Amino acid sequence: METVDVYTERGDLVTCSDCGKVMLLPYGADKCPACKREGCLAWTDESLREADIDSLLERHCNLHQKSELQPEEYLSLSILVTEYIPYLADKPQTARETLSLLLETGSLFEKYWRDTRCFQSKNIYTPAIKTLLDKLDVKLREGDTIPVEYQDCRSLGTSSGSLPASVRQRKRYRFLQMRRETIISTGARSRWKILTDTPTAC
Repeated sequence: METVDVYTERGDLVTCSDCGKVMLLPYGADKCPACKREGCLAWTDESLREADIDSLLERHCNLHQKSELQPEEYLSLSILVTEYIPYLADKPQTARETLSLLLETGSLFEKYWRDTRCFQSKNIYTPAIKTLLDKLDVKLREGDTIPVEYQDCRSLGTSSGSLPASVRQRKRYRFLQMRRETIISTGARSRWKILTDTPTAC
């Protein structure tokens, strides 16, 4: 009798190639909620890609009811920042958390340009970046703070070897590869602005 971890009443019946779990996940899941690995889900049965609890009971599966998932538990960041922008923007509660999410999204932005080389078209991650920048600006206006090491990084052109180890460990402080410019002004409040124009092709 096959054991299935059930996270939803109906959805995708998939198996994780990493941890081996068989699961009924919300439609479109691309991340295993058990082992947290992305890109490891495959259809358990090609003839039954989408299933519900009744169809699994008819197959005499042993069902293990699991708690309801949050989108970030079964969707990769690349999906969240393109299809769940309002939800994602509401998640971080501090400037530090917002900045961390912005850094991760910036890495996706950079990879998109590098992989597609579509420099004349709009980057699919631009809306999320602009939304997170707006939230970060609000947090800073409210008096929230960000780690001082980020305030000391004046340019993305700085070599990774000259940056503090803590910055290199956090994505090596690569915000966006567009024009390699980060403008940081320090006054009564620290305010960040990242240029989101179309980059010049090299």
